[in-house]
Amino acid sequence: MTLRITFSVVLALMAQQKTTAQTQISFALAHELALENAYALKVSRLNEAEASSTMKKTLATGLPHVSANADYANYIDIPTQVAPGDAFGFPDYLTNFFFDLSENTGVLIDAPPLDPNAISEFQFGTPQSATFGITATQLIFSGSYIVGVQAAKVYEEARRVATSKTVVEVTQSVSSAYYTALAAHENETNLRKAAMLMDETAKETRALAEAGFLEQLDVDMADLASKNLGNQLENATLQKKLTYSLLLYQIGLPIDTDIILSDNMTALIAQSSLTPTIISGMDVSEIPAVVEQQYLYELAEWNVKETKARSLPQISGFYTNSQNAQRDVFNIFDASEKWYPTQLWGVQVSMPVFGSFEGKHMRDVASIQALKAQTALDATTEAASLEHYAANSEFVRATSSISEAEQNLLLANRIYERVSIGHKEGLKSSFDLTQAQNQLLSSEGALVGARLQMLNAHARLIAATTTTQK
Repeated sequence: MTLRITFSVVLALMAQQKTTAQTQISFALAHELALENAYALKVSRLNEAEASSTMKKTLATGLPHVSANADYANYIDIPTQVAPGDAFGFPDYLTNFFFDLSENTGVLIDAPPLDPNAISEFQFGTPQSATFGITATQLIFSGSYIVGVQAAKVYEEARRVATSKTVVEVTQSVSSAYYTALAAHENETNLRKAAMLMDETAKETRALAEAGFLEQLDVDMADLASKNLGNQLENATLQKKLTYSLLLYQIGLPIDTDIILSDNMTALIAQSSLTPTIISGMDVSEIPAVVEQQYLYELAEWNVKETKARSLPQISGFYTNSQNAQRDVFNIFDASEKWYPTQLWGVQVSMPVFGSFEGKHMRDVASIQALKAQTALDATTEAASLEHYAANSEFVRATSSISEAEQNLLLANRIYERVSIGHKEGLKSSFDLTQAQNQLLSSEGALVGARLQMLNAHARLIAATTTTQK
C-alpha cells in the first residue's frame, strides 16, 4: 500500500511539474518505485499468485464434488424394439398340457401355423420424459493426489522464493542504473567545465598571437582542442539522456520524463550503509537462487514419487439421487403427477494391471530429471559461493582504487595549473596545455569510473549476501 501511495504521489507531482520543473528522484525513491512497477517483479508476483491458485485447485480435486443435472426428452417417435415371434410364447410345460388335453378330449386346438421367421414389435416408454437428480463424488484414496498436494505446496514456496530472488535482481539493476546515470551526469559536468576553460584558453591564445607572443599554430591547436571537447560534450550529453531513460525504464516511469537525480556519488559513498561488513564463510544455502533451486529439486523428487504412486489403486465413492417423470402429454410441472425416484450409492476401485512397462519408463525419466535437478542445485550452490567471493574481492579493490584515483586527480590538477600559467606567460605551447588538459580530463574520468566501480561493487556485494528464509 505504501509503495502504491508513493507511486501515485510521484505521478501527481509529475503532472503538476511537467511544464514548470523537473521531477527529483532520490536513490531510495528509485528503489521504491522499481519494487512496485518493475516488469520482472509484476510477472514474478503473478507467477506467485498462479502457484497459490494451483495449490488450491489441486487440493480441491480431492474434496467432495456435487453436481446437479436435469434432462427433458420429447420422443416424436418412440423407439421400437423387435424380438422373435415366439420370444414370449407359452412355457413348454403349458404347451404340452394343452396338446395332451386336446388328444384326451378330441378337441382340436385351432392355432395358426408356426412361422419360424415371425417378428414381434414392441414400444416401451412414453412420449414425454424428464429427469432431475444430483450426484455426489468423493475421492477416498489416491496416491497421485496425496503426492500432488505435497508437490503443489513445494511449487508455491518455490514461486515465493523466486519473487524474493527477483527483488534482489531488480534492486541491483536499479542501483546500477542509478549509479551509471550519476556517473554520466558527473562526466557531462566535467566536460562542460573543461569546454568552458578551453574556450577561454582559445580566446587568450588568439589574443596573445595577435600581440605577437604566440604563433598561429598555437591558435589552431587551441581551436582544435576546443572543438574536440565540444564533440565530447555532445556525446556525454547524449549518453546522459540514454542512462536517464534506462533508469526511468527500470523504475517504471515514462522514459521521456524530465528528472533530476537528487543524490550524488560522493554522498552515496559516504553513507555508512554503503560499507557492509565483509562476510566470510557465509552459508550460501540461504541465498534466494540456491533456495529456489532446492525447491525445484524437491519438486523433481516429488515427481518421482508421483510416478510410483500411479501403480497404487484409486478408490472413490459416489451417491446419486434422481427423480424421473414419464408422461403421455407435456405436464412435467404438474405437481399432482407422479415422479419415480432412483437412489443409489457405491464405491469405484481402479488399479493399473499391465501397461507394457510404460510406468517403469516414466519412473526412469522422472529419476533422471531428479538427478539433473540435483546437479543444477550443486552448480547453483557453487556459483553462489563463487559470486560471494568475487563480490567481496571486487568491493575491497574498488574501495582502495578510489583513493588512488583521487591522488591522481590532485596531481593532474597541479600539472594543469602550472602548464596553464606557463602558457599564459608564453613559456608553454598549446600542445603542452592540451596534453595537460587531457590528462586532467582522464584523471577526472578515472575518478568517476572508480566511484562507479565501487558503487556497483557494493550493489553486487549486497545482492550476493542477501538471504531468504526457506
